[in-house]
Amino acid sequence: MSDFRASNGVAVSRDQDGRVRTTFSSIRSDIVPSRAAALAEFFEHDKDESFGRWRAPRPLREFVVYPGSDFDTALVLHEPSGAMTTIARQEVDDAEAEGFSDEAKVARQYFIEADKTRRWQDSVEGELWALRFGVDPEEIVVVRRGDHFAAVDTNEYFTSVGVTAPEITGGRRVWPEVQA
Repeated sequence: MSDFRASNGVAVSRDQDGRVRTTFSSIRSDIVPSRAAALAEFFEHDKDESFGRWRAPRPLREFVVYPGSDFDTALVLHEPSGAMTTIARQEVDDAEAEGFSDEAKVARQYFIEADKTRRWQDSVEGELWALRFGVDPEEIVVVRRGDHFAAVDTNEYFTSVGVTAPEITGGRRVWPEVQA
C-alpha cells in the first residue's frame, strides 16, 4: 500500500509485516494486521449503515444490498463490477439450493437478517422511535399509538404510519432508553 495522507493530516501506511502505521507530527502508532482488518471492517460497516445498506458476510462481502421500496424487494450491488440486480423475496425462497447465483444467495441472507431487525414492530404504546423510510438516511421521531406511529414534531410530509408499514426500513428505540 502506498502512503496515504488523510484530510486531517495523519499519514497512514503499511509496513512489510502488514502493520498499519499512522504518523501525525512526530507521533507514530502501529496497528497489527488483525486489528487493522477489524478496524477496516468496522469503518466499512459504519459507512454501510450511513448509506442505509446491508453488506453480505464472508465470502460474499463484495455484495451490498439496498432495501427496495417495500420489504419484498432488494437491490443487490456487486461493488467491484458495479452490476446491480433487483431481486424479489419470492425468487429466493430456496436460494441455498445449488445453482442459485451469488446475488440470489446474498438477497436471501439479507431478507433473513432484515426480518430479525424489525424491532419497531414489537414496540409498545408510548415508546419513542427514530424511524427511517426507504433509502433516505434521515430519521423521523415517532411515538407508538395503538397500531401506528405518530409524528412527534409537526411534519408536512408525515403524520402517521402503520407499525408494519413496508416503507419503514430501519429504526431505533429512543425512549425508554435501551438497557445493555
